[in-house]
Amino acid sequence: MDTHARKGLRWTRLLLALAVLFAVSAPIAVFAAGGHFTDDDTSAFESHINWMADAGITLGCNPPANDLYCPDDNVTRGQMAAFMHRFAQYLDAEDGTPAEADHAADADTLDGESATYYTNPAWGVACDAGSCSDLAMNTPLQMLEIPVTAPMDGYVTVASNYSGTSASATAAYFQIWAEVDTSPGCTSWFLVPGESVPGTWGVGSIAADIDFGNLATTVVTAVGAGDHTLRLCAIATQAVTSYQGSLAITFSAGGSATPAASLDAADYSYLEDAFAVESSN
Repeated sequence: MDTHARKGLRWTRLLLALAVLFAVSAPIAVFAAGGHFTDDDTSAFESHINWMADAGITLGCNPPANDLYCPDDNVTRGQMAAFMHRFAQYLDAEDGTPAEADHAADADTLDGESATYYTNPAWGVACDAGSCSDLAMNTPLQMLEIPVTAPMDGYVTVASNYSGTSASATAAYFQIWAEVDTSPGCTSWFLVPGESVPGTWGVGSIAADIDFGNLATTVVTAVGAGDHTLRLCAIATQAVTSYQGSLAITFSAGGSATPAASLDAADYSYLEDAFAVESSN
């Protein structure tokens, strides 16, 4: 074989060797660009393993190099303890209290909303036979009052209830309604009180031969952020011994409220003589 032939053969062998070397090393180079360990490239769980490594939950199985994960090995109780401890650190929950959820931008916001956005505060107040004030004939009375702090613009569900017994043998009508931020409150009324929360107005009756009457209303109304005062008001055509009353308020950031239909006092003209007063409207 001449010199040129031998040189050509050597170049051919060198090129083949380089090709084999490139074929073997190429996958490793591709893996190294997107993973933590060299032994999980073919594992179906590689993405999960990389997530654990990103989160600091796993460090590897061959310290101090820690370039292997050993994906097919069993986990000892000691290793599990290390995993759990690091996972608690990841959640900032070593004291038993997890940090804000992943969607929290910081400690005070959730999805860009204030920390109070998802709260659903509720308020309630009640009186019973020993603490409710009696209703004098045709005299408006504030039965109950609740200070409410709405964390933001939203809606409140107002639920009211009143029960009473007649102090007279004569049949009695009684009327209740709720007011928001009126001052002094429970003074404007006549069948359909002008300052009532729409939908909270109602009329009940106590028949002459029945000494007990009950009336309850529930309505949703819009409120602005900040402090409010809600009141339960009542009036009766005859003296009524108050038995019990309650006013419950629940706030919601979301929802809607359809105003109650406007009530015309003329529709209740049969009560005008009973209350024996002139309309203040």
